[in-house]
Formats: sequence, structure tokens, C-alpha cells
Amino acid sequence: MGSAFDALALGALEVIKKPEPRDWEDLERIGREVIRKVKVLSNVRVITHIRGRREQREAQTARVAGVVGGRSIVAIGSSTGGPSALLALLGRLPEDLKVPVVVAQHIADGFVPGLVGWLNAGCAINVVLAEEGVRPDPGVAYFAPTGANMVVDSGIIRFREPGKGQLYIPSADTLFESIARCYGKRSVAVLLTGMGADGAEGMKHLHELGAATIAQDEATCTVFGMPKAAIDLGAAERVLPVHEIAAAVVEAVG
Repeated sequence: MGSAFDALALGALEVIKKPEPRDWEDLERIGREVIRKVKVLSNVRVITHIRGRREQREAQTARVAGVVGGRSIVAIGSSTGGPSALLALLGRLPEDLKVPVVVAQHIADGFVPGLVGWLNAGCAINVVLAEEGVRPDPGVAYFAPTGANMVVDSGIIRFREPGKGQLYIPSADTLFESIARCYGKRSVAVLLTGMGADGAEGMKHLHELGAATIAQDEATCTVFGMPKAAIDLGAAERVLPVHEIAAAVVEAVG
């Protein structure tokens, strides 16, 4: 499992779970899905991101102008290319980060626990799989599980069934909207690389409430879809290279 995430960090665009014996009767569907993904990704340029390991701390103390401190939570949405971008961001956050982080990452079934372990090994903050009913702690990044939307309701992590026909699971928009209701302007929202537009509307709502909103720039995105959608809506207060986002987050939370 770890080798899959090492490949993503080196520029691989997607990981796909190897079919198990119980899946063999559905190999035709699996084959169609693999072909669809290959076609979608065939024109995507590969980017090797700067990895955010423990020893790479130069961005932690950098000061980023234009963001006001005093936030209570950081919410992140990401998709294609997200694992390496998340490592570049989370790996630069300090161990004593004053707020919790909640993350909605689109990824194939079965890979979330491996992703969490891989990221945790490269970060000073703790990276964990979220659990229902937990109140998020400062200095911990919580990842939504496979097949469910994650929300924060009255300061507590909750899981929600995906909506009918929902394309992206977990939904960044659903996470961001819950953050808007619970924290409003006392939050930071970040959209990283990914196809589609998930998270753009939720980020727009947060921006209108006065939250700090940050989108990854095109040059460091594997796929500029999600950040571009937010930028086009006027939802992103700042547009930054992935390796500068951690400094902006630290500045925003004071």
C-alpha cells in the first residue's frame, strides 16, 4: 500500500484497488472503469510536487500578508494529485498547530487507511482516520472515510450518506458547508488539485462569510479543475503554490 502513495508523490495520477476474488464476476464493470479513468487522465500533465517531510520546515515560519488570524478550524478539499499535495501542505504544519484540520480527499475504495498512515509518517501533526462523534483536537488532521461524507456539526465530526448520484465522495462541498454553519468566518478553507468543481460553491459561501480561503495555483496543480472553479467564482482570497499554503494557514490561525 505504501508503494502506491510513493508513486503518487512521484507524479502518478491515480491509484486503483486490485480486484479481489469476489469482484471477478464484475470484471467487465471494473474494466470499463479503468478505461474511463485512463482516458480522463491521458491528457493530464504529470507534476512532481515538493514533498513536505519533517525536515522541510522553512515555510512554517514564513509570514504571509493579507490573512487575519483567529480562526478555529482548517478544512481541505482535494482530488486527483491530492496525496502529494496534502503531504506538501500537512508536512509543513507545526506540531503545535492551534486548530484541528478536516480533510475530504477523493480516493479509490480501500486506500484511505493507507493514505492516512503514509501522511502521518511524514508530518509533525497527527494524521488520523476520522471517527463518528469525535470532537476534533488541535494539531490533528482528520480524514473522511471511504464512502461517506464528513461534516462538523456543533463541533462534532459526523458522517452522512452520499446523495443520490453524488459524483465525488467524500464531498468537499458538503464538508465546507458544514464548516460554514458551525464556524463561519472563524475558519480556513483550502482547495487543492483535482478534477471537477467539488468544493468551489462551499468555498464561495465561506468566503462570503469572511473565512480565509486559499486555492492551489495552476503551476503546482496536477489538475487545476477544483481550484480553478473556486477562483472563477471569486471564492479564493489567495492563490498560492502548494508549498506556500502551510505558511498561509499558520498565519490565518494566528
